[in-house]
Amino acid sequence: SIVFNNGAYSLYTNGILVGSYLHPADTNYVDMHLGFSGYEFSGNWAGELDELSVWEKPFTANELRSLMCKKVTPAHPDYCKLKLYFRFDEGAGNVIENSLGAGNLILGNVGWTV
Repeated sequence: SIVFNNGAYSLYTNGILVGSYLHPADTNYVDMHLGFSGYEFSGNWAGELDELSVWEKPFTANELRSLMCKKVTPAHPDYCKLKLYFRFDEGAGNVIENSLGAGNLILGNVGWTV
């Protein structure tokens, strides 16, 4: 998870803070790239991803851990702050549906695992 709060990006892996970076938000970007930077000479990301959610709220480490291994439902107290939710339940293809409606995610070379 990446949390942006007050000019700082914090990177969490499995709910544990693994790094941080101070930088103001750059609002000039419109495209979202997942697995690659979008620049011609950059490398691709080789890894696994189960779910991607974008929230309009900076979560704490404990809050992030509480979200792990669970589907987010409208019963979640901060559901109204959930902006994008990709569950990766498709099982094939490279178009990932946004569970909240508009705005699908298109991936490059995808390998699905169970």
